[in-house]
Amino acid sequence: MKMQRCIFILALVMFLTAHAAKAFAESAAVEASACDEKQEGFDAKTMEYRAVDKASLIAVKSSGLIQKNGPNLTPAVIDIIAYRLIDEYLLNVKHEVTVSEPNRVCVKVSGDLEIADDELKALIKEHKEAAEPARINPEAEVKMAKEVAAEVEKATSFKPQSLKEKKLLFIENMKFWDGSDTNHYTQMLKEQFSGSDYYYVTDNKDLADFVVTPSLNKSVVDKIDSSNHKMQMAVELRTVSPTESDFVPIQQEQTHFILFAADKDEQEIADNLIKKLLTAASKDADAKINRFLQNELEKNNIKRKK
Repeated sequence: MKMQRCIFILALVMFLTAHAAKAFAESAAVEASACDEKQEGFDAKTMEYRAVDKASLIAVKSSGLIQKNGPNLTPAVIDIIAYRLIDEYLLNVKHEVTVSEPNRVCVKVSGDLEIADDELKALIKEHKEAAEPARINPEAEVKMAKEVAAEVEKATSFKPQSLKEKKLLFIENMKFWDGSDTNHYTQMLKEQFSGSDYYYVTDNKDLADFVVTPSLNKSVVDKIDSSNHKMQMAVELRTVSPTESDFVPIQQEQTHFILFAADKDEQEIADNLIKKLLTAASKDADAKINRFLQNELEKNNIKRKK
């Protein structure tokens, strides 16, 4: 009986090990460099974004995973599959600027491409024929290229003991690259910042201890083919403090691009993507503000004990 049990356990372990190996059969560390030249209306940040886009595409296509599992694909289909891989399976993405000149910006991008063998084959099969419209769901959950910092534990003994100890935070309207702004996302951001034990959201900027400024730095839609478009978005959330001298300004940038079918509502997709990027950035900023204020209370508590 013991021998049979040992054989069963050994067989189970071998099965699970084989299954795990199969689940991550396709894995590769990828990297590539690319440059972007200045064009009319382009600033340094725009050139950097475009260079990152190019380098990411080169890195994934150069890995050989698509060509190995899907021979005889047209260049258009390879590009669509590559963007899907970047969007959903490229992890730990990092980029560094290697050249920064007035008319030229170059970057180096690195990351880990991880996808199960059966998923990759299914993805290639989905886009096998270039003329067939890709079945892309624009409402799919956005997977951020950068990890959002873990939220600070709010259950702590060092919390404000009175309303006077709680700080005030003000949220500016969303700024655009052309100098205009909108209050379309202000209420949403107020709700994102409304759960803190350390501060309140205020409508009076003059009273604020912290000022949060959201900005849309880039929103570009490129046509991939007659059926698919690619939207690239870059959102920034900057937090400063006019009253806390020890507070280091926070600058959270979220960038993402997503594929969507050409017949979908472009404005609706852009609005949803902006909200998701702002949500990710605000969670990170909220955690860092809370951590700062918690540390300040801890320092003040130590001083009082002395």
